[in-house]
Amino acid sequence: MRLRKVKKRKTTIWSRKGRSKRTKEIWHFPKRASLLQMQGFVRILKELGFHGKSWTKARKETFNTELAKQGYTESGSPLAPSSLRTLEALIKYLGFVYVDNRGKTPLMHITNAGLELLKDPVKALETQMVKLQITNPVILKDCIGIKTFPFRTTLKLLIELDYLSYEEIGYLLFIKLKREEDYPLVRDEIIRFRKLPSEIKEAQLDEFLETPEGNVILGQAPTVGYYVMLCIGTDLCMRNEKVLRIKEDKEKGVQGLLKKFEAVKPCDFGDDLPLWIEYYGNPKRLNPPLDIKITINEENS
Repeated sequence: MRLRKVKKRKTTIWSRKGRSKRTKEIWHFPKRASLLQMQGFVRILKELGFHGKSWTKARKETFNTELAKQGYTESGSPLAPSSLRTLEALIKYLGFVYVDNRGKTPLMHITNAGLELLKDPVKALETQMVKLQITNPVILKDCIGIKTFPFRTTLKLLIELDYLSYEEIGYLLFIKLKREEDYPLVRDEIIRFRKLPSEIKEAQLDEFLETPEGNVILGQAPTVGYYVMLCIGTDLCMRNEKVLRIKEDKEKGVQGLLKKFEAVKPCDFGDDLPLWIEYYGNPKRLNPPLDIKITINEENS
């Protein structure tokens, strides 16, 4: 199958001034995706003995200096504060560490998933991506109203549709798949989108880029790009320019993986971080808790 080359769009400097706020009812991913840095983050936390210790400004500075000293930064210098925050957000997002804020001072913890990252980073990332559910207690300030397993959904679409473009992922998947039940509708919408004349596609995407959501997802430092890098990091997917596919030698494995989890439903974790970590921080626990509703008949009680 020959694929049309994706035209590179010109992006402009975007400002929040005078714009409506971005909705939180979209897929959220931190804008960082270096597997090497993730592994280095956990390794240095362990080496410095910071596991279970207060995560203070002084410890963050010590940690950042060591991160650079051990070669985990591109420049060889400590990360800028904003970059360090984003890296920390990514590590917490994927369940390799978590910060307990219930006491007087926040405590940094390495999870069992984080320890697995030190042994086999690719397999650890695959496990966490497969288990990932959004939203969850770690990202409630950025993501609400979503209840799905994003990577499993992506793999399922790749099996059915052969590939996904960055635009299809960002414009349709990130925005419109909010529940597992939305899957067939979004799949069909992607199929319809592919059949549109190119000028109509371009007009729709350009209009989307003018929105706060479009700017974050497909505009400047697009979130889709970081998500695709995480997908590729699992070694189940590959990228061909701006098209994501499943690796040919991984297709049967992915089909088996999807079969294994097809009956698993997302859980409403609310803001219960300990419950989330109990599930997501444990690589041996593959399924989230079951949501069970109990109705009491007061007449018979």
